[in-house]
Amino acid sequence: MPFMYGGLRRGEARALRVGDVDPDAGMIMVSRHLDPVEGGQAPKTDAGIRRVPIAGALRRILAEWLVASERRGDDLLLGRTAHEPSSPRRCARGPSPPGSEPGSNR
Repeated sequence: MPFMYGGLRRGEARALRVGDVDPDAGMIMVSRHLDPVEGGQAPKTDAGIRRVPIAGALRRILAEWLVASERRGDDLLLGRTAHEPSSPRRCARGPSPPGSEPGSNR
């Protein structure tokens, strides 16, 4: 549910890449969504491409998680792994603790 604070749809949150998040500026760039059948998709309209402010409490949590997760650039922010999308239900709960993804040695 953390991304509901910013008004992101579930598919938009699932498609977020680390590079889309700027905790220092307090902004998330939304430019794609993840369809369960079709995969990554561009928004249907130009209004789907937007910058969304990060709520204060979520901003701190995201900043700490980004440092600890070791994910970078085009890695999925909320993916099961850096390259495998999370389930829609898992995405609603927010990022997993760093080191909890499959194959992690931490």
